[in-house]
Formats: sequence, C-alpha cells, structure tokens
Amino acid sequence: MNPIDLLPKPENTLQAIDKIMNHVEAPQVREQRISVRQQVLQPIAVQPLNEHFEPIDAPFEALSRDVSVAGVGFFATEAVNTQWLSLDFTACDHASVIVELAHQHRRGPFWIIGCKFLVNWDAANWEDVMDDEFLRHSGQL
Repeated sequence: MNPIDLLPKPENTLQAIDKIMNHVEAPQVREQRISVRQQVLQPIAVQPLNEHFEPIDAPFEALSRDVSVAGVGFFATEAVNTQWLSLDFTACDHASVIVELAHQHRRGPFWIIGCKFLVNWDAANWEDVMDDEFLRHSGQL
C-alpha cells in the first residue's frame, strides 16, 4: 500500500485546524509567510511515526505555539528523531493531524519545532475544501 493513501483527506485536516482555531481567542500574526498563523497555546500529544505513518517510539507531551493552514509550531523538551508525527490537540476535542518535520531549534532546555501538515490531496472533496469557513476567514480563499 502507498503510504500517501494513509494520509487524511484535506477536508479532515481543515476540520481539525478549524476546531483548534475556534477553541481559543488569540491574535493572528502576519509576517513574511504564505498564510496567517494564530497563536495557540495548548497541550498536545506527539506520536512519532515511521514512513508508513505507523506509531514508533513512545508518544510525548508538548505545547503548541501557533497554527496556520500550512502547519503548526510547538515547544518540546526533547528533539524529534523522525520525519513524521501525529499531533493530538487533547484540549480541542482531540483534533488530530499528521505532520512532517520542517525545522527544530534548541532554545535552552526546550526545542522549538515547526511542522507542515500532510494530507492526501488526491482524496480531496474539493467542494468541502473550497467551502471551508476557516480558509475564508483567514484570507486563504
């Protein structure tokens, strides 16, 4: 089986992002970025995954930093040793996403980690994607 087929559909990821964004009230931050990001300070469970998106190693707790339609940033007390992760926003009705590691930097006892969302665009229901409320409000559509 192709691992890409195991990734969530875009509309499922957008629903998870929308659930996370609507759970908090925080200022949006516009920088030199493709999309608006919103500061979201929430506990998350981080599950390392292998290339088939299957769990490996023990999950660990982290703290989200910000979320956009492109990805998520979080703080952790340990480095990430795999390319793929499953993130579960436990305080946001367990909104769950699959991400790919984009960068990580050590800052004192913490790691600042940035990831991009992974979705199976071939499985998209484009009507649902184009009608997504979060994308309209964030200026992405």
